[in-house]
Amino acid sequence: MAIFDSGITGTKTTMVFYKVQPDDLHNRIEIGSIDMGADMPYFHSFGHNKEQLIFPRNSSNFNLVGMFEGHPMMDNFIFDYDNMLEFYVMSKTDGTYKKYTNDHGGVVLHSGNSYVEDNVLIYDTEMFIRCELNPFVFFDLNWLRNPERSEFKVNMRMRRYMINLDTDEITYKDLLKKDVDTAGFIMINPKW
Repeated sequence: MAIFDSGITGTKTTMVFYKVQPDDLHNRIEIGSIDMGADMPYFHSFGHNKEQLIFPRNSSNFNLVGMFEGHPMMDNFIFDYDNMLEFYVMSKTDGTYKKYTNDHGGVVLHSGNSYVEDNVLIYDTEMFIRCELNPFVFFDLNWLRNPERSEFKVNMRMRRYMINLDTDEITYKDLLKKDVDTAGFIMINPKW
């Protein structure tokens, strides 16, 4: 099992990945870490397969000052869809990783299938693409209970990314898409 933790030291954020052995659940063993710089990126999940962890760096960050001032989490998201979505692929064996930069921005919510086929990493994800508002407004009960609300242009996708590990090329296709009024898709592993 792999888990992660984010730590802030001074002006630097580090994402650290650990493994836990079934016979010693209280002892985390570090796999590796990724320096995120001065930003505090928002991410919701990561993918993994037998050999790798797949960490998507979203086109979003947190406003640390706003968080320290006690403003609600919903108000501290910073979305910048001009900031390209990145995938960090880390070896579970030695913690080394490689960064792959996409040609578009997005916010990955849930990681799904992840496997390698013919040296192409397949990574399915549920995500928002250029959502007009803060996409998490959809979960605000005051908004949901408002019968006068307009449709919510959420631009939700279940997208399959294919990262060619030989050429570093990223391609993708949408498996499902819903542009308005949705909160998510289920995940199905086609290999089973």
